[in-house]
Amino acid sequence: MDIDNPYFGRIKTERKKRGWDVARMASELRKASDEPKKLPAALSVQRNIERWESGRVKRISERYRLLYAAVFDIPETELFPSPPPRQTRRTPASIADDEDMERRKLLGSLVALGAVSNPAFDALSDIQGSIERALGADTAAHLDDWEEALAEYEYTYLITPRAQIIPELATDLITVRSLMGRERPDTPLYRSWCRVVAGLSLLLAKALSSQQRPREARTWWTTAQQAAGTSGDVNLSLWISGESLIHGLYERRPAPILLRRANDAVGRAGDVPHPGLATVLAARAQVLAIDGRADEADGTLRDVASLVSRLPASITSDRRSLAGFGEGNVRYTEAFVHAHLGDSGRVSTAVDRALDLMPSDHLGYRTRLELLRGFGMVRAHDTTEGVRHAQRAIEANPSARTALMAATIAEDVLDAVPSGDRHSPLVGGYRELLADGGSSVVT
Repeated sequence: MDIDNPYFGRIKTERKKRGWDVARMASELRKASDEPKKLPAALSVQRNIERWESGRVKRISERYRLLYAAVFDIPETELFPSPPPRQTRRTPASIADDEDMERRKLLGSLVALGAVSNPAFDALSDIQGSIERALGADTAAHLDDWEEALAEYEYTYLITPRAQIIPELATDLITVRSLMGRERPDTPLYRSWCRVVAGLSLLLAKALSSQQRPREARTWWTTAQQAAGTSGDVNLSLWISGESLIHGLYERRPAPILLRRANDAVGRAGDVPHPGLATVLAARAQVLAIDGRADEADGTLRDVASLVSRLPASITSDRRSLAGFGEGNVRYTEAFVHAHLGDSGRVSTAVDRALDLMPSDHLGYRTRLELLRGFGMVRAHDTTEGVRHAQRAIEANPSARTALMAATIAEDVLDAVPSGDRHSPLVGGYRELLADGGSSVVT
């Protein structure tokens, strides 16, 4: 637990009572440690003392609280009265042991996920962390780098295999957790770190859901939303809600639950044209279409288009990042809605426009669009051409058979086939194609 700065006046008073300058105080702290090699260099300890006593840094670790108590021969709970009573007194060595145990546990979890773990690389990480502590580096120096890393993920997510990105995200979440753990929860810097955690957790939830792991994904949706709430970023919170809703409808969660959550999210947005609200509205339109509420779905489609017209060009022109939302996203939503409502002509128009707008290397996205075209044909009673079109889309991207979104639409095509056609050789071949499985790549 961290201690607020007001208690640090007691430290300064006790130091001056003994006639010690900061250098002497640092020396005494190092001598009191039973593992002085694990402390930063003397000059770094001096800088920490000066920062604590000046109020520039408003926290102090448990290791240093124990050392101050030992040096001043004052009970820790008296010197730092904020922490709750403990059953046993922990030594600096025991704290280090606990941290090391947790680190080993997390590394073991990464190995289980398939992340690369190399002792040499782990050793380099330990050395780098030790140097940072000696330099007195704080987490603010890292925040810009991690915000940039999050933005990079938003671009690479759509073209990276999910099996690869999941351990990468997990590894980065462990690193970010370690950095944000040095900050007090009531500081702006901590809230900025929460934003990074929310973004990484959102991507991890999406990846798990895409690999048809909804149970595991659900906990990460919750984590992402909690972190976004702590960060105070309304747009990020809305974006997470929208992505969760979209994945929920592909996971075939009940429409009434999804609609209630969508309406709650719209209520949180107020009158501000948040980009994240566009994702929520797009999800709402799709859920309404699945529920057969055509007029409401069309009305929400108009709301999506209206909102997008109010968004900045930096959002609407970004076609490669998950954070972008422009005409291509609107057209995809239209294709989905009209396919479920059986309007094949409007589906085809929306698909053609969306394909023109979206990057050619977003293979999973383009596969879903072609499957929606086929689904719209079947819903409009053109079973033969619809099934053939869907079959060609799957054959062009076999990994779609095990990817959540594409697999769901592919199954929708089969479910929409009229009962009289279900035993035809064409439909039977399509059914076998879907059952054949495949390795999930990029979806």
